[in-house]
Parts: sequence; C-alpha cells; structure tokens
Amino acid sequence: MKRAAEGPEEDVNGHPAKRQVAQEGDLGHESCVRRVARDGVAEEEDEVKEDFGGFPSEETMNELENIQKELFKLDDECAKEQMEVQKKYDKQKKPAFDKRNEIIAAIPQFWLQAFKNHKGIYIHQEDEELLGHLKTIEVDDNLDHMGSYKLTFHFEPNDFLESLTMSKKTTILDGNDEVCEISPIVWQENMDIVSRIRERRKQQQEKGESPVDSDYSLFEWFTQEAPDDIPDLGEVIRRELWHDPLQYYLEECDEGGLIDEEEGEEEEDEAEGEEYTPMDGSLVR
Repeated sequence: MKRAAEGPEEDVNGHPAKRQVAQEGDLGHESCVRRVARDGVAEEEDEVKEDFGGFPSEETMNELENIQKELFKLDDECAKEQMEVQKKYDKQKKPAFDKRNEIIAAIPQFWLQAFKNHKGIYIHQEDEELLGHLKTIEVDDNLDHMGSYKLTFHFEPNDFLESLTMSKKTTILDGNDEVCEISPIVWQENMDIVSRIRERRKQQQEKGESPVDSDYSLFEWFTQEAPDDIPDLGEVIRRELWHDPLQYYLEECDEGGLIDEEEGEEEEDEAEGEEYTPMDGSLVR
C-alpha cells in the first residue's frame, strides 16, 4: 500500500521539490532511503535495516511457541503409530528371517564374507578367523516405540569362545540417549582377541601413533568400553546388512564360481543385442 504525497512543495528557488514515496512491503527497494530536504539538498541517511514492523510481541512469540509444541506432539504421535505398524510387519517377517538364517547357517563363512564386503564395517585381521565360525545373527528390532533393539551372534564351537553367543541390547531413551545391556564375552584361555588388539593399540598411542580403522576389533562393540570413534556396528547391521545380507555376500567373486558385480555387468552388456531363439523357433531380440 502506497502513501500518497499531500501536495506539491516548492524549494527555496520556487521549483517543485522532489519527494520519494516509500512503499511498504516492497522487498526489492534498497535498504538505504534517500530523502530530500525542503531546501532541495539531498541528504542520505545511514543504512536502515528493515525490521518488518519491529520485534514480535511476547504474546505473539508465546503463541508461536505453543503452536510448535502442538506440532511436535503430533509428530510424536505419528511416530508411535508408524512404529506400531512396523512392529506388526516385523512379526510377519520373522518366519522368513528364520528360514533365511537356516539356509545361511549351512553356507561356510557366509557372514565373514558379507562383513568383509560391507564398506561400513571395520574388521581387524584377528577377527576374521572367529567370524568364520559365526553361523547365525538375530536382530530383535523395534522393541518399543523408540526403536530399541537387541543383536545376538551365534557361533559354532571354536577355539576362541567358551560361550558361543554374544548379545547386546540397546535401549533408546528420549533425547536419543542409549542404555546398553551386554552379555559378557567368555573367551577360551589366552584367546581374548579384544584385549590383545586393545593392548597393541595402547602401545601405538604411547609411541605417538594414531590408530586407524583396522586397529579396532569388530567384537569391541560387544563390550562396555566400545570405542566412540568408529561406526556403530549395531546400527550398520540392523539398517543395512540384516535387511539384505545376500547382496553383500555376492559383492565379490570367489573361486567357487560366484561372479562379482563388475564381471556380471560386463556379461550383461555383452548379452544386450544378442539374438535368442526360443523353443518354438521364433526370433526374439
């Protein structure tokens, strides 16, 4: 809305004085306003920042804050309902997960290969032999509306472990804080991989050397002193590896005849454009 100028004014010489009309709400105008004095001499004021009517009143701010609280409350209710739907389908998926675990357990070193092929999981060289004995992974997901979960590793008999299971339950609290319940790893005598790797890392640090990703054991995640500076193994497994372990297992070619991804793409390219003659003799391109 424009303010109308009241009437022509004259300067000291009798000439009409120019007046600039300010336009409210026009964001394209410069923030510096030029005004013309009655004597016809232009004066430029300091730059004036547009405040769009001044700072909102306390009443307005309180109203906005209350609306935002209402929106957050609705978001929480939405998340709870979504979680109930997720839990419903998690139950329906369980028979398929159990059947998949049964098949995987019969494939030698399946999980070792899948872990090694996942670029977000760090494995120490000393972890590999024990991981070769990992037969089954269980993920009890979405235990509550916050998304708490429990991860369990089941091993076949081996020279490393007295107890053949490792488990960790992560309870997620408001504010994304976590409380963890861990079943202690019971090692065979002189076979504690985690302690050996930690001692070696300590010696590196005493020499002023910074540890790298390969200086950590995957099994440290199952301890109370899990490092904070490496990816969260539980989150990686539940969000990625657990949903489709086959894609990670098949990522690289082994000498048993599995083709790797790159080789498979080349064969697909070669196959494009080739003619295929089905049983009825018709030609398909």
